Amino acid sequence: MWAASPLEGERTCKPGTLLAPPGCLATPAPTSPDDWMLGKRSKVVRRRRFTYAPIGIIVKKARVRRLQTVKKAEEKDDAGRVTRRYLCMGMQKPVQVPEGTLKKMLLIVQAHDVKTCQQKLIAQGIITPESQFKLGEYRKLFEKSCLLLHLPQQSGRLFCSCPLFQWTGHCCHMYAASKILGCKKYSLLPLPRAAEVRSETEEDSLEPQKKPKRRRVSTT
Repeated sequence: MWAASPLEGERTCKPGTLLAPPGCLATPAPTSPDDWMLGKRSKVVRRRRFTYAPIGIIVKKARVRRLQTVKKAEEKDDAGRVTRRYLCMGMQKPVQVPEGTLKKMLLIVQAHDVKTCQQKLIAQGIITPESQFKLGEYRKLFEKSCLLLHLPQQSGRLFCSCPLFQWTGHCCHMYAASKILGCKKYSLLPLPRAAEVRSETEEDSLEPQKKPKRRRVSTT
């Protein structure tokens, strides 16, 4: 369970609630990366199904232009302000994004109705005209690369298409994208580990509890 930090207009001098100070918990996702995301080694998630690179490696490779590990696109309103940014990068490791991958993803996710989306999926070979799903073609597009959405006019929120983001509410790609775009800094306030919380509660339960003093009631 996550609890949101108060907004700027709602901040008061009152202490934090739900046993956590402001900035330590958030909704709908954590406000800081996991330990492995800040390390130097990749992380295997869900029975060796996927391997994810740490933030530092993703950002380092993205800064080398010739590697082309990140592709970008953006949308603007009539006033010329950026309303949406899209980034495409390797999902399991920072490798060169194949030419046209970002465009193919956007054609599918930007479809406004089922019929148009179906046509785009057929064009990419992900489904057949008989509506048969081709898992191999889907994995080539959406499991070798991931698509990120940045909303600069909505508190700079970032979303990612990778399974890690769907499972945990955050991922190494979104933190790397925030550093690449220079749009948002994440908090590094440490959260207590489950084992630490468990040991503290166990110690509290072992302490002898004082019996409440009984009040003597006099009758006249």
